[in-house]
Amino acid sequence: MTHQAVIVRVDRFTECGDSTARIQRVDPRYIPNQPKALYAKSIDSTPMVTPRTEKAYEKHAWILLFVIGIFSLIGAIPFLLGIDLDPTFEEGIIGMKLSALKASNPRFFDFYTFYDRVVGLLFLAIALPSIVISATAYKRGEKWAWYPLWVIPVVFIGIIATELGVGGESSSVLAGNLALLIVYLMGLLLPYRKFFPKRAVMRT
Repeated sequence: MTHQAVIVRVDRFTECGDSTARIQRVDPRYIPNQPKALYAKSIDSTPMVTPRTEKAYEKHAWILLFVIGIFSLIGAIPFLLGIDLDPTFEEGIIGMKLSALKASNPRFFDFYTFYDRVVGLLFLAIALPSIVISATAYKRGEKWAWYPLWVIPVVFIGIIATELGVGGESSSVLAGNLALLIVYLMGLLLPYRKFFPKRAVMRT
């Protein structure tokens, strides 16, 4: 029986003029002529847990991961089709235009196309978990969903580090990748307390 329920029943029975007999049926610890407020406190000394209020940025952080997943899914399509919309990085490494590479070494160009499709599969592997998990278990605040989504920023960091090590990546593409990484990390860190709340606050 909760604190609130006891107070309501005490008020009701007092108004009926038969408070003593009926309240004793509610709780045997009732003391006649004791003020109702003190009575309610005496019969319910169990500490109450203050519920945690979910903040707006915690509630909606899943949208950041979902949107990046959609962008990654869209970006994977041309790679899977063997179409490189921005070959700046590759041309910077090989030192020639892709059209010239295709004309001079068709077999190596086929290998390059194979590489492009692998990149498309990588984007697809990033997109699908972000979309599915973020819109379901992560949105609901299930703790397990927080862990697998960390694989994606790790992959982003690996890609950026590799591109910086090889060279040839344009500053605009690098800035875009860094921006995506930062937004994704925000989507993971902003709702941290939603998945790992502090110890519950008790009040008496």
